[in-house]
Amino acid sequence: MVKKEKKEKRIEQKKGKDSDKDKKIKQEKAKNPDRKKEAKQKKRKNFDKGKKQSGKKEKDIKSLFKKFLIVAILLLVLIVVTAFSLYFYSPLETYTRPIFKNVPYPVAIVGRSHSVITSANLIQNADAVRMFYESQDLASKGFRVDFTTKEGEMRLKIKEKDVFNKLVENKIVEELARGKGIAITQKEAQKKLDEKIAEHGDRQSLELSLKSLYGWDINDFRDNVVIYQIYLKRLFGAYIFEITEQEGYKKCIEAREELNDNGSNFVDVVKAYSEGESAQNDGELGWFRYHQLIPEVADVVFAADSGKISNVIVSPIGFHIVHVQETREREIITDGKSMENSGKDAAKTIKEVKIRQIYVHGTTFLDWILEQKKQMPVIVLMKDYIWNSQQGEIEFRDQRMKKIEKKIRMNSEGDPSLGNFQ
Repeated sequence: MVKKEKKEKRIEQKKGKDSDKDKKIKQEKAKNPDRKKEAKQKKRKNFDKGKKQSGKKEKDIKSLFKKFLIVAILLLVLIVVTAFSLYFYSPLETYTRPIFKNVPYPVAIVGRSHSVITSANLIQNADAVRMFYESQDLASKGFRVDFTTKEGEMRLKIKEKDVFNKLVENKIVEELARGKGIAITQKEAQKKLDEKIAEHGDRQSLELSLKSLYGWDINDFRDNVVIYQIYLKRLFGAYIFEITEQEGYKKCIEAREELNDNGSNFVDVVKAYSEGESAQNDGELGWFRYHQLIPEVADVVFAADSGKISNVIVSPIGFHIVHVQETREREIITDGKSMENSGKDAAKTIKEVKIRQIYVHGTTFLDWILEQKKQMPVIVLMKDYIWNSQQGEIEFRDQRMKKIEKKIRMNSEGDPSLGNFQ
């Protein structure tokens, strides 16, 4: 009986516990909808907050991009307006020179590689030419260079156009050379510069001459003259392989084959084959120093002994056979002061050669260069000039200036101020 009562009591206690548990579960269930609702609200709130922040970020990026776009458009407009304005003002005028000397305004775009000639390049070289002619004593030759007169101003404009042409030609030569795989190393440029220094006497003498004649330092000389001379020489070396089929070359080969080793029949061969001025005076040319001859000829004859007759020499102007008649050495006084003999004129010994030649015309390297210039695209960004692709040169846009140039050149034969520069 007691056991039965205890058992019933345990069952009732268990039911009580289950009842309490059910109550708790029911209470939890009653609360859960509210918690779920709170969780959903919290999640939605966080989502809205994130969306709002993302929207704000996106808005800031759009605003920043809009500002950047406005600034870019303004800069582009400014560049176009500036370029358009500068186009109508020549960099070479007195009042515009200081601006264009410091602003890298492109005055020409040359070739298929789009090489740029800047106003600073043009002004530097034009100033150098003017300084050179104004520093020369030309009165003894019967000429007076005065660029301040009306005619002098016209002459100066012609000279500046010639300088512009030279800069364009340099860029074309460089592009043609690069097209044939020719590249100039710093070592090669320095070697050529050292040769120029040796020709002049010493570095100090060359620096003084450059400063007084052109207003240049030695680096200007290297960049404006020496490097392009190397390009031209190496390009010519590549061109030689294309000329052996020319009639002029074959004619010169025939002349060389007819010559006796001792040159005893040189005059007869001159009369039979030589052309141009070399056909006169039995081919006699006289005495020369190295720098007075075309480099291709100078390299051969100054390496030869007296009595030696060269093989056919190909130069930029045609074909040559040169007879070295005599050689001699002379002591000369250089223009500058040597570093070792401060305060004294520097003396050096130079070699001279007496030569005669047989010369035959051909389709020369210079003719080939001209043909390449005609085919090369050149865009001129100055109102005073245009590129004449038929002539392969820069010319005046104004017809009046063309007539003035023609008249001045016709009446200025032998005038040093209208001679070739570099």
